Amino acid sequence: TLPPEWSAMTNIESFYLGKNKLTGPLHAEYGNWSKIRDLRLYENQLHGILPEDWSEMAELETLYLHSNLLTGSLPPAWGSLNKLQQLFVEDNILTGTLPSELGALTEVEALLLNTNSFTGAIPYEWAQMTKMQDFSLFDNSFTGSLPSYISEWPDLWWLSVD
Repeated sequence: TLPPEWSAMTNIESFYLGKNKLTGPLHAEYGNWSKIRDLRLYENQLHGILPEDWSEMAELETLYLHSNLLTGSLPPAWGSLNKLQQLFVEDNILTGTLPSELGALTEVEALLLNTNSFTGAIPYEWAQMTKMQDFSLFDNSFTGSLPSYISEWPDLWWLSVD
């Protein structure tokens, strides 16, 4: 389990605890990590929702939360993570529609959303993600067709849909 008291480590810049069989929730208090650039908590047994307060991690560039038991939806407030380059949330139990606010993540190069239970359409506002290189959507319940703007992302080399 990740102790909420660790949120007091406000000078931490990198935190790697992938593949450690961790359980428990993601604590909102970790939003206090104002200097964190690289946060990797993948392939554990973490559960609960994605904390909206993590939108306060202003320096965050890499967030790996894939292969856990996370539920709920992607927080619209995460659209303020303007330095985020990689967001991996695949292989969880996430639901809901994709927030249009994430279109503000103009530095994102890799966005892996596959193997969840997302619904609805890919937001038009995501057209602003022009640095996208790796975009994975398969194994969800999206509706409609892929937006045409995806063909205008100049650096896209991996697109995975079903």
